[in-house]
Amino acid sequence: MTKDLAYYRTLPYEREWLPRDDESGRYFVVRLRNVPEIYGVGATRQEALTALRNAFDDQIAWCLEEGVEIPEPRVNPAPKKAAVTIEFERIVTSPVADVRQSAKTKEVTRTAGTTESYRTSRPVEVGELLQAA
Repeated sequence: MTKDLAYYRTLPYEREWLPRDDESGRYFVVRLRNVPEIYGVGATRQEALTALRNAFDDQIAWCLEEGVEIPEPRVNPAPKKAAVTIEFERIVTSPVADVRQSAKTKEVTRTAGTTESYRTSRPVEVGELLQAA
């Protein structure tokens, strides 16, 4: 594959948003983590993103013309999984009787783009566990 502007536009560069609020007012700065000298500034997030895209295109085009090395995004290894044990007890009060519910989790996994949950007789969000505690 030819490494041209179209190629570099398809790479997964990670963006970092830096909201600013100073004497000139509120505005947004967005930059590329791997190439912090490429950034965009705007009164709104959309304006900042448009400025970033323009700066990216200009910088990459210049680097290609001048033969300057262009950094590519770092590829992170597969996300790591973590297993934890959570114990909780929830007391539910009803007019009929007090009912104690408790559960011990077997495994909680957290990976990029997934929801934390625990395994028991039914799936329950970790947030639900925390609210119940």
